[in-house]
Amino acid sequence: NREAAMRTLFEQGSGDSRYRRLYQTALRVAGRPRNPYAAVVALEVWFRSGSFSYDETPPVKRGVPPLVAFLDHRHGYCQHFAGAMALMLRYLGVPARVGAGFTSGRYNHSKKEWTVSDTNAHTWVEAWFAGYGWLPFDPTPGRGRLTSSYTSSSLYFDTSGATNAFVGVSAVAL
Repeated sequence: NREAAMRTLFEQGSGDSRYRRLYQTALRVAGRPRNPYAAVVALEVWFRSGSFSYDETPPVKRGVPPLVAFLDHRHGYCQHFAGAMALMLRYLGVPARVGAGFTSGRYNHSKKEWTVSDTNAHTWVEAWFAGYGWLPFDPTPGRGRLTSSYTSSSLYFDTSGATNAFVGVSAVAL
């Protein structure tokens, strides 16, 4: 009964109706996923698909919440990608949060040391799965690949093994 609850949220003023677009987009992208994992990967793939661009100085739309504006101009940095995906997942009923930390930085072979600076700061999405806990997903295009096999941003992602999870997912996401 999530759709009725979301309609009530937006129509009765307990939620900012300007965010309705994020919910509607999440529904369009994820369709009616067979399970929460399918919804998470569908959104991750959609954000990384090439129609969004990493941009440290995205346009600003006055009077429009940043995550809503981000869906319009499709330019943003990791906080936009992670924030939008986490909120969209929550609207779909998938427990999600934004994780923050650093990418690995640069390795100096001669000194045998890593250099991690403020430019290596990054945010991503973590989704909760019963029996597995919080798993990371990275919707930001061009920000590297995760090593986990369960996320589409990994070089090791098993697309054939994930096929059954995607029954009912919108073709927009794939």
